[in-house]
Amino acid sequence: MGIPVFKFMAGKSYHLDSLKNNEVYFSNIEQLNDPYEGLLHYSKQGITQSQRMAALTHKLNEDHNDLKKARREAESIFKRMTTAQFEQHIDRLCKEQFDRFLAYHRENRFILSLSRAYDTDDVFPPPLTNMMMWGHYADGMRGLCIEYDFEKLRSSINSINNVKVTSRTIDYSETSLPVVRATTMLDDMAMRHHGTSREVLNAFCTKNVAWDYENEVRLISPIHEHNKFAENAIRRVFVSANNEKLVRKVKEILSSKSHKPDLYQVATHKREYKFGFSKLEY
Repeated sequence: MGIPVFKFMAGKSYHLDSLKNNEVYFSNIEQLNDPYEGLLHYSKQGITQSQRMAALTHKLNEDHNDLKKARREAESIFKRMTTAQFEQHIDRLCKEQFDRFLAYHRENRFILSLSRAYDTDDVFPPPLTNMMMWGHYADGMRGLCIEYDFEKLRSSINSINNVKVTSRTIDYSETSLPVVRATTMLDDMAMRHHGTSREVLNAFCTKNVAWDYENEVRLISPIHEHNKFAENAIRRVFVSANNEKLVRKVKEILSSKSHKPDLYQVATHKREYKFGFSKLEY
């Protein structure tokens, strides 16, 4: 059995359409609710002159397609400037390259946020029992939650949509924003190591520790909005007992599927701060 992951939602009509049509919604950075989403610190510390010269040489070689000629031109540029002027010139080119690179990732990387089970041996593991998840993402305990088999979800999105969806577990930071380094960008300009891409994606998957109750894992797709998946990736569906109308609608949708996931009604306990789960037939 694959790792269980959970998606909490308010139960709006578009959420029900997604359940009916076996789709999950990938958001762009601006649609996510964390005010620090996608923010990062661009660090210029540790840059060496040899890195600057190598990056400039390979940048010039894009025009010349002659590495020796590009190296001679880079050396000529260096000699015409003071050291400070040369550093400022290359650092500006590096920052411009990085800004274009970051803009590309922001425009072409789309995110599905899911919550991992803390304990896969628990029948009803956190965050399924987390009242903040039901309160923040399930319309104040009036919505629903879908449990997926993580590997089936990811692999079926890839195969059905003919894409390569990657997965990243969120890192939670106490204080500092994620860092992307100019030294990495310069090395990429010279040697195409793709290190900046990894640092940017890591930044896109770092949040403040205040969010750690979500225990989040992300799928990252090149397709915005609706991505199809195989319906057998759905393991269970949980609906709030506070919304009888939603319970009926979910039953209708699940009844029409060939794959029949278990359906549970979730209710608050009468004496304690915890939830009760009762299986429903449909």
